[in-house]
Amino acid sequence: MIKKQMVAALLSLAFLGACQSTPTPVSLNPQVSTQPSGDAVRLQVRDQRAHNYVMRLKTNDQTAEFATADPTLASLISERVGQRWSVRDDAPVELEIIIRDALFVVQQGSLRHDTQHNIRLYTKVTSAERETEKTFTGSRESNGPLRADQRRIEREFADLLGSVLNDVLNDETLTNRIREAQHAQ
Repeated sequence: MIKKQMVAALLSLAFLGACQSTPTPVSLNPQVSTQPSGDAVRLQVRDQRAHNYVMRLKTNDQTAEFATADPTLASLISERVGQRWSVRDDAPVELEIIIRDALFVVQQGSLRHDTQHNIRLYTKVTSAERETEKTFTGSRESNGPLRADQRRIEREFADLLGSVLNDVLNDETLTNRIREAQHAQ
């Protein structure tokens, strides 16, 4: 009798485990609209979040699933910054970007889902003459019926990331500091 109960319990666990799907890595392709400036920076992008995932999916039963970004946020941001400024080790100015927050949380209910997107990037431009710090943020909420469509929510998060990166890349203060350092040589 005990063996039958054990087998039934193990089969139930196996069935429940098969029903729970782990989210695939989040695929992000944020679009930026900027022109190459011709200026060069030493670039350092660091992810200082307490966790390495960008998606947290919470369900009514209080369980949560997590997904990371592929490629990593730091490498994605580095690539987009390279579209604006040349990245060189011998550049006269350093641009440091620290990822403080980059997460979207999906609350999955039985009949609807709600999503909260948040991004916070800290930037610091350092040259021989001066240092400039600035924080760029973005947030967005969305919702929909039934089960969340991960691809649609990824696009929403990528759009928000692209918007925040556009703010960084086209910021007049940062651009002027970088340009001043180029001409101070």
